[in-house]
Amino acid sequence: MQKRDILWWMILYLLICNTLVTLNINIAIVSMVNYSNSVNENENTSVPCPNTTFYWGENEGLNNTKLQTEDIYNWNSYEQNKLLFGYYWFSWLAILLGAVLAQKFGSKIVLGYSQITSSLMSSLIPVLAHNGAEIITYIRAAQGTLSMIAIPGAMLTIIGNWSPLPERGKFASVLLIGSTAGFGVGSMVFGYIGEYYHWKYIFHLTSVCGLIWAILWYFLIYDTPEEHPTITKNEVEYISNSLKNSEENDKVTIPWKAILTSYPFILSSLALIACGWNFCLLSTYTPSYLKSIYGLNTNQIGIINSIPQYISGIGAYGLGFLSDSIVNKGLLSITNSRKLFTFLGCIGSSIPLIVLAYTKCDVIRVTICIILITFLRNLNVFGVELVLIDISPKFCGLLQGISGISGSLIYFIPAMSINYLSIDTPVEELWKIIFYLQQK
Repeated sequence: MQKRDILWWMILYLLICNTLVTLNINIAIVSMVNYSNSVNENENTSVPCPNTTFYWGENEGLNNTKLQTEDIYNWNSYEQNKLLFGYYWFSWLAILLGAVLAQKFGSKIVLGYSQITSSLMSSLIPVLAHNGAEIITYIRAAQGTLSMIAIPGAMLTIIGNWSPLPERGKFASVLLIGSTAGFGVGSMVFGYIGEYYHWKYIFHLTSVCGLIWAILWYFLIYDTPEEHPTITKNEVEYISNSLKNSEENDKVTIPWKAILTSYPFILSSLALIACGWNFCLLSTYTPSYLKSIYGLNTNQIGIINSIPQYISGIGAYGLGFLSDSIVNKGLLSITNSRKLFTFLGCIGSSIPLIVLAYTKCDVIRVTICIILITFLRNLNVFGVELVLIDISPKFCGLLQGISGISGSLIYFIPAMSINYLSIDTPVEELWKIIFYLQQK
């Protein structure tokens, strides 16, 4: 097996571990919180759609009676929303910091330490949850900072060092396959654990997966092809010639002025903000939506959350080859290929969001909408998210970090609005606002 293929598989495993850290609290909170005590005072304690029919178990409404009282917390809607979005508090700083650190110290070290620390911190949550939602929010903020130091900044840097141009779609596909596999398998496994065992095992499983990844990463991965002790000369020459950069371990000064005044980079950053607007909100709030509106149990929520990811993951590898083929066969230029996938991803994913906002008491239609949103949104991986590697393979992580700052800051507008609206807004109206903000 070629060394860049080993990197592909390790990036896949990394993305799964990173996704599990992002996802675990979103699923676990359904079992952790007594929703009948978390609704607003002016609402009743029944779900708006109590007669929803769904497979894989009976609906349980807002009550959770399977666990001991001390393992269920009476956190209100404001505390829950603050906790869920705490993961993204410092993302604007972490994305850029990860890219800068990777340039200085190498992606192997930065990725390794940040991801293993973030994963192991998951085991602190069941230990400290009885102290209240606030301390869990701080843990999540630390985890989010560490995870986003690893991904995307540091990760894109090492991909830029190893991905030859004819295989760039293949490496883009791992970004999609890894995250969808993490969300898909994680949602189903976490949902099953939360429903039939105990939510604390969700966090311990996350830590174990991260620990195994870190050991493999340490022994198998190197920052550049030139540093790898057992790589073939032919593979090094192929990658170096493709990247048009055969200098070994050259320390290049970061061209800040060229980056900040680059017209393609500025447009790509704006596209990333526009296309990525709905991702963190949808992935964060979907489980709580299914619980508070339909009263589904944790296992049912995990299954619904996983279905869109499986469909996207199955199509991801084929889309990667399609993206490469379109360019390599001359059907479209690199620029036009990226534009096509970006347009389909941005505009296409907004339409089912509008439908979702006005769908009431139809869990099948909701599931279909989530599938379409997820699949169409992921087309951006082969569009605007590849542009940054096209612009500069060497500094693509840094470019992602800079563009991520403005995007992360903008994400706070809907997130903080949701946080304060949740204090006294009826639950059905709150979710309509959330979906409306996403499609905007």
